[in-house]
Parts: sequence; structure tokens; C-alpha cells
Amino acid sequence: GMGAGSMSGTGQPTISVLRNRLCEVVYACQGSNTMIMSSIIGSNYQWQLETGNGFSNLVNNSNYAGVNTNQLQILNIQVGLLNYKYHCVVDGYPTNTYTIKFGNTWLGTVNNVWENPANWSCGTIPDIYTDVIIPSGNVQLNSNTSVNSLTISPGATLTVATDINLTVIH
Repeated sequence: GMGAGSMSGTGQPTISVLRNRLCEVVYACQGSNTMIMSSIIGSNYQWQLETGNGFSNLVNNSNYAGVNTNQLQILNIQVGLLNYKYHCVVDGYPTNTYTIKFGNTWLGTVNNVWENPANWSCGTIPDIYTDVIIPSGNVQLNSNTSVNSLTISPGATLTVATDINLTVIH
């Protein structure tokens, strides 16, 4: 008989795509609460933070809740947490690493003015720490602005007013 994983020579060729899930990005809004779900199910959970000297255990406090559950709550996320890396040790095995980023998506619910916070998914105007996504619409930028990154979908437009600078860090 054919062993598992062997090829018969008569079947069609197959292509497998394996997604690198080692570094998941968690997009948050500044000042919001965000939840990270463990990618492993088990009995014992311990969320950890990469501190620069490896991962260390988190404790429940004003910044974190659920450190011993499958759902870590990060409370009132501020810009100091940008690029912080978390994982959960589940029954002795670490999950994927989750990296905090700030994302803000253009909704255009009020008008086409970038500077109107109500037009953005976070309810705030993007800043230098923010990855900006413009999926659709025609956005008008009227003030000097710096953002971390900018993604504009096909069909969407961003118009920068004369003598205005838009700086994209990455």
C-alpha cells in the first residue's frame, strides 16, 4: 500500500501554500481595548510580553486582563505599545507571536476631508504611529501629516492640497 505522503505518479500535481503565521499583526486604535485570542487551545494559559530579554509573564493589572485565559485583554492601548510582541504559553507550548500596530481605515462617512475624525474607523485622525488604509473613496488632505504607512486600494484616491506635505515613514 501507499504510505501517507507518498506520490502515486498518476495523480495531478499539487501545490501547497503554507502561510507564515509566526508573526501575527494585531491592529488597534490608540486608547482602545484590544483582545488577542490564543492560537492554541489547552488547559493552562500564561500570556507573556517580549521585553527585549526574552518573554516574561504578564500579570493582571490596569493594562492587562485575562493573562491566564485564552483571551488577553490589552486595556487603553497607547503609542508606547507600538511593536510590542506578545504570545501565550499553553500547556508549555508558545503560540504565534502577536505584534501590536495601530491601524486606521478610511470610512468617509461624513465627507471627504482627512482631518475629520468621524471619517476614520478609530474616530481619530491618523498620526505618525498609524498604518492608514484607504479602501475606497476620494480623500482630500489639507494639512501637513505624517503616518507610519499608507495603503490605497485601486479605485480610491488621495488628493494632497497644494503646498501640503504627506510624509509616509514606511
